[in-house]
Amino acid sequence: MSEAERLDLSAALKDTLVRFDNLWEMSFPYVMVLHQAPTDGDYYSSYHFHIQFHPPLRKPNLLKFLAGPEIGGGNFLSDTSPEDKAAELIAVSNTHFSLK
Repeated sequence: MSEAERLDLSAALKDTLVRFDNLWEMSFPYVMVLHQAPTDGDYYSSYHFHIQFHPPLRKPNLLKFLAGPEIGGGNFLSDTSPEDKAAELIAVSNTHFSLK
């Protein structure tokens, strides 16, 4: 990544994480997964770098328990749409609640 790309990524991460905290006005726990192409020296044109967030809570103080397919497959499942969750994050402030 170029310097400008690293700065843009860090700004996007900060904005997202502040909005996560602002959803429930608490420090929002999450698992952040970084996906990249294999690093064995071959070229993988079908791969792209991306980041996923997996929150372990369904709502404040309600832990999301992993079901069998999640544990067996190593994937988090969500019963919500990404579009709905994105709209929820967009609707909250990007100024951290503790600074208000």
